[in-house]
Amino acid sequence: MVKKFALVLALISVAGLRLFAQQPIPGEYKQNVVQGNLLIEENNWPMALLYFSEAYKVDSSNANINYKMGLCYLRTPSQKANSLRFLRKAMNNITRNYDPFDPMFKKAPENTLYYIGQAYHYNYKFDSAIAHFQSYRAIIADRDPEMVKDIDMRINWCNNAKEFMLTPLNITITNMGDSINTPFPDYGPVMSVDEQSIVFTSRRYGEIAIDGGYYEDILISEKKSDGTWTSARPISPYINTPTNEASISLSTDGQTLFLYRDDNGGDIYSSTTMNGQWMTPLPLGSDINTKYWETHACMSADGNTLYFVSDRPGGFGGRDIYRCVKLPNGKWSKALNLGPTINTSADEDAPFIHPDQRTLFFSSTGHKSMGGFDIFFTTRNEEDNTWSTPTNMGYPLNTPDDDIFYMTSPDGKRAYFSSVRADGYGEKDIYMAVLEETVSQALTLLRGRIYNADGKPLSQKVEIIVNNSLNGELVGVYKPNARTGNFTIILPTGGTYQISYVVDGKEYANEIIDVPAGSSYDVIDRSIDLRDLVLGKIRSDVPLDTTNKGGQHIVLPGDSLNNNKPPKNYKAELTEHHNLSFTMFFKYNISSIDPADQDFKNFIDSCVAHINKYGSISFRITAAASQVPTKKFPSNKALAEDRAKKAQDVVNKALIGKGVDMNKVKWVTVNAYVLGPQYKTDFEKRKKVYEKYQYVKIRGY
Repeated sequence: MVKKFALVLALISVAGLRLFAQQPIPGEYKQNVVQGNLLIEENNWPMALLYFSEAYKVDSSNANINYKMGLCYLRTPSQKANSLRFLRKAMNNITRNYDPFDPMFKKAPENTLYYIGQAYHYNYKFDSAIAHFQSYRAIIADRDPEMVKDIDMRINWCNNAKEFMLTPLNITITNMGDSINTPFPDYGPVMSVDEQSIVFTSRRYGEIAIDGGYYEDILISEKKSDGTWTSARPISPYINTPTNEASISLSTDGQTLFLYRDDNGGDIYSSTTMNGQWMTPLPLGSDINTKYWETHACMSADGNTLYFVSDRPGGFGGRDIYRCVKLPNGKWSKALNLGPTINTSADEDAPFIHPDQRTLFFSSTGHKSMGGFDIFFTTRNEEDNTWSTPTNMGYPLNTPDDDIFYMTSPDGKRAYFSSVRADGYGEKDIYMAVLEETVSQALTLLRGRIYNADGKPLSQKVEIIVNNSLNGELVGVYKPNARTGNFTIILPTGGTYQISYVVDGKEYANEIIDVPAGSSYDVIDRSIDLRDLVLGKIRSDVPLDTTNKGGQHIVLPGDSLNNNKPPKNYKAELTEHHNLSFTMFFKYNISSIDPADQDFKNFIDSCVAHINKYGSISFRITAAASQVPTKKFPSNKALAEDRAKKAQDVVNKALIGKGVDMNKVKWVTVNAYVLGPQYKTDFEKRKKVYEKYQYVKIRGY
C-alpha cells in the first residue's frame, strides 16, 4: 500500500506540481539533470528516469549520470534488473566527496558499491553482490554502524538465496492474466473462500499521487464458467475515493472486507455488504487503530480472532503482528503482540490466517529471507497457544525482490500472491501458485446457494446459524450474499454441528453435519430453493439438495418450523449503520441541504438515537462538485468546500435543536473534491452525467 504523508501533500509547491506537467527537453543537459534531481527528492523515480535518460544521450560516459540512471532503475519495481549496466559504468569513477545537486558533477559516490550489490542481488548474481557489499562495508565500517547492519542483512539474504535455490519447490506459478493484471501496480489479492471472486488493489487510473503514480483503488473480478476471469471493475462507489484504499482481507463468509486507508497515519477499516452492495467502510475500534501505522488485518474463520499489523511503540522492531480476541460484548480485546518468535527487529506484514485457524502466513524482512519481504508460515500449538519457528516458503515462490500479500485456498493446494517477475505485465502482478506436493488441510467446506425461484435477489433476512450440537455453543452466524445467494462456511475437524437455515427469524430447515477428528479435506454443496417464500409461506417438506465431494447424492428432509423460534443461544444484533448515512445530490451551483427534507430529518433522528445509545457519534463528510465551471464560486473546489461546510453546519444546528450535547459529537474528516468527466460545453446534453458528481455524503458511526 502507499503511505502518504498529508503534510507533505499539503505543502507541495507550485514549482513541484509543475514538474509533473513538464517533459524532458532534448539536448538540454543541465536543465534535465536539475529536474531529475528534484524528482528524486520527490521519490518520483519513473519521471526522474526520463530526465536522466535525456542527459545520458548527451554524455553517456558521465559516471554521475550513470549512477542516477542506475538508482532510478533500482527504485522502479519492474526495472530493477536494468540498473546493473549503468551502475557498472558508474563504478569507473567514484569519489568520497560527492555533490548530489551539482548538475555538472561527473563522478559517482562511494555508495555506488552498495547499490551495485543490490543490482547483482536482483539479477541472481549473489557472489558478485556479496563481494560489492563487503567492499562498501570496509569503506564505511568505522563511520556508519547502521549501514553496516543493513549490509550484513543483505549479505545474509544472498547466502539464504543460494541455499533456497539448491532445493526449489515443486510448484507451478501462473500469472492471473490481463483481466486482472495491467502494466500498472496490481497487488493485495483477496480471494473468496470458494475462489469464485477476487478483490485486489490497483494503481491504474484516477488522480496522481506524489510519487507520480495513480492513487490506489480496490477492484473486483469474478470467475466465469469457463474458468477465466471477468475484467476487473471498481468494487463500490462507497469504498473507493480520490485517494488511497487498499484491500487487505475478506471474512470467510465473504460479507466483510477489511481495507486500508491513509487516515490518522494509516488505519484499518471494514466494509460490509447490504443488498449485494459494499457499504461505506468504518474504522476498526478498540485497541486496533492508533495514531501510528496500522497496515493489514485478517480475521479467523470463526470470526473470533483478529490479526493485524502496527508500528506502534512497544514492539520488537518496525512493523509487528498483533492479535485481538472478540469479547462477549462483541468488541475486540486489547491488542497482544504475537511475540519474538514471529516478530523481529525488522518488518513483518500481511498476515493471513488459514481457515484451519492454526496456520499463519505472513511476510517478513527479518527472518531467513532471500531478499526484501519473503513469505513465511508458522503453526499454532493449540495446547499452549505458542507459535512454531517461522519457515520460509522457499524458491521460486520467494525471490530476491519483495514477495508479499499471500493467501491460500482452504485445501492449501493453491495460493495467491503479488510479486514483481520477468513474465509480468509491467509492475507488481498477481499470481496463482499450484503447490503440487502439499497435503490437503483437514477441514470441511460447507458451501452453497440460497435463492428465490423467481431469480430475484434475496430480500429476506437469511442467516445460517452453526452451533456445536454437543454443547449448544454458538459457532457462528453467517449470511449468504444478497445478490448471488452464495454462502461459504468452514467447519473444523473434530466436531458435530447443527446447521440452521433461518429466514426472517424463522427456521426454514436444519441438518446435522459430523466432521470427525483426523478427517481429510472435504467439500459439501448445498442448494436451497426458497420458492415457497415467494408464495408467502413455508412448505413442510422442503428438501436440502446435497452433493458431497464424492458425487454422492443425499436428500435431507427439512422440517416445518413456522411457529418455532431460533435456538435459545442465538442472539441477533441488528445494525443501525445504514440509518446513519445521508446523501444529497445538487443541481448546478446549489450547495445547501434543506433541513426540512424528510430523509435528512430521519437521518438526524437516527443520529440522536445512536448518541443516546452509545454516548457519542463521529461523522465523516465527503462533498463533491462536477467539472462544470461555476460562476457563483471562485472555483469548483470552492463550491465543493462550501457544500461540505454547509453540510457540517446544518447537521450541527439540527443536533443542537434536538438538545444534543455537542461534546458528544466528533467530526473526523470533512473532505471536498472536484470529480467526474471533463466539461465539454455540453451541460444541457449531459446534465444527468455531471449531476452524479454534485453531492454531499454524510456518514455517522
